[in-house]
Amino acid sequence: MVTITVDLSAIVDGERADAADVTVPLTQLKNAIENTLNGVQAFDKLKAAAFATTQISSGTLSPAKMTASVQAESSTADDLATITADNQQVLLLKAYPTHSITLLETGNIDLGGATSVTLSGDQIMMLVCENNVWSLLTGLSGGTAGGASIDDAAACELQIDTGTVADGMGATVDVEIEFPGSGSVVIDTNSFHHPTVNTSRITIPSSQFAGIYEIEGRFRCASGDTGEVELHLYKNGIDLSPVSYVIHYEPTDQYTPYYYVKTRRELVANDYIELHVTNSAGELGIELATLAIHRIGATPS
Repeated sequence: MVTITVDLSAIVDGERADAADVTVPLTQLKNAIENTLNGVQAFDKLKAAAFATTQISSGTLSPAKMTASVQAESSTADDLATITADNQQVLLLKAYPTHSITLLETGNIDLGGATSVTLSGDQIMMLVCENNVWSLLTGLSGGTAGGASIDDAAACELQIDTGTVADGMGATVDVEIEFPGSGSVVIDTNSFHHPTVNTSRITIPSSQFAGIYEIEGRFRCASGDTGEVELHLYKNGIDLSPVSYVIHYEPTDQYTPYYYVKTRRELVANDYIELHVTNSAGELGIELATLAIHRIGATPS
């Protein structure tokens, strides 16, 4: 508990008021305030004002207080690259409820070697401004530092075990495998897949998740089906063959092996991946189809 003692005995000594009656207590008050401001007297508690909603404008934030609840400029997700400079000021940031704010190092924010850090939920970030640059004092998950990504756990895997690939009737049919509904999701760490819109796609949701990804697809047709099939990985509607190691096979009724394609690619915000099966003869039943991505590192600088 911090206490301040002021000697008022001279004021109540029954004598006529003189200079000491004023200067003694005022000097004691002055010393107590200076000791607090100069770090001689420690704070027992430090209480900041309530977080004030502050909206991003063209990637810039201009907080009026040391506590800011950061609101996206539009929708519920946004990038923040610049904070109005206020040297020697401490700033506490949190995301506006349901919003996701990705801080970037492309402006005057120093993330300590990370290229991005995302703020969401109840997370709070502390920064301090020096030489017009805001430096991160407390880190959060969701950034890339020193060439190794904190978001390397970002992943999505989709899987179905029903459906068909149409009969090619002598021609080649190219089908992107659909993964509808939440039941087709094995894992989705950061909303890479939408259950009802473009269900064939795994999409990079924001710049926070840009990086190098391992991408793979698996396919197994129903026992006894025959046909001539190729398995392809597509990025943004473009076939990644031959680098994606296309498999060419003819199923038989004697075995139904899994077939597998795999590659690594740099992916950025809004890039999407699909698994395509081409079939030139005979309808194929889908016994298993899987499409997965896993972030393995940051984009090389």
